[in-house]
Amino acid sequence: MPNLSAGGSTHSAAYRSIYGPQQTRLLVTLDKEEKMCSRKQSSMISIFSILLIFCAAGYANDKDLAWKTGSLTDVHVDKGSRISGSATPANGSLAQLRYDTVYYQIETSDTIYVATQLLRRRKDTPLNVTVNGQVKFALKGTDFYLIDEGGKQNKLALEKKTLKTPLSGK
Repeated sequence: MPNLSAGGSTHSAAYRSIYGPQQTRLLVTLDKEEKMCSRKQSSMISIFSILLIFCAAGYANDKDLAWKTGSLTDVHVDKGSRISGSATPANGSLAQLRYDTVYYQIETSDTIYVATQLLRRRKDTPLNVTVNGQVKFALKGTDFYLIDEGGKQNKLALEKKTLKTPLSGK
């Protein structure tokens, strides 16, 4: 009768004595693959859980916005550019890149908002909105959300917020 405790645990020794050394290696290899699969599965589950939490948080933030209606009174574009690249004494390359800023002025009954949109890429375009038309917008800190005529929500930067002063009867 073989010694079941020789060469490791009694379980592996029993398989070694009954099935032989090659099949024992196969059993151990399958054991390691199962552990690796369970590790991969648990890491994939944790990554999926984290992504789900971030998506839910982002979705909840969009629902938390208090949407207001205002009149778009002005749209102004400042054309700009920036220089990018490297220059060395032997060689180098510099490129002039687009850096346009679009200013959107929205007026409500008591406040005037100015929001900005940066256009950096060739494919970037100003929002599809009509001057003197009604727009829906929301504020969250310095983030300004504006819904264009296509119904798309766009994130802009709040540049300026001005309270209207009532006209005094002097």
